[in-house]
Amino acid sequence: MRKTLISPVLSGLILPGVGQLYNRQIAKGCLLIAITTVLFIALFMLMATDLYSVINSMDTIQSSPEAVNDVLAKVRNRDHTYLWAVSSILFAVWAISVVDAFRHGRAIDQAQDASRQVKSS
Repeated sequence: MRKTLISPVLSGLILPGVGQLYNRQIAKGCLLIAITTVLFIALFMLMATDLYSVINSMDTIQSSPEAVNDVLAKVRNRDHTYLWAVSSILFAVWAISVVDAFRHGRAIDQAQDASRQVKSS
């Protein structure tokens, strides 16, 4: 029961893929960590472009306080499809990682329980 609980918690709370590493699925764990890292970087870059456009508008905002609404409207009206897509994929990778860590951990625990029962017989 130990791996059934610990591995999904590691994947869910620390980083997707860590639960797989705990379950000794090294390749899968490293792949999930790499995918998560790339998605986090992409998400950061997409958010940074919005922030960059606001920072570039600071001179306009300082000269005219009414311009704040214009700048915010421009950011709101930008196409955020990529931001939503990357966020959705990141959530899907997280969910898959947690479920996979739980299932594989449960299989390991069941195999260990069966092994103990055979030894005690």
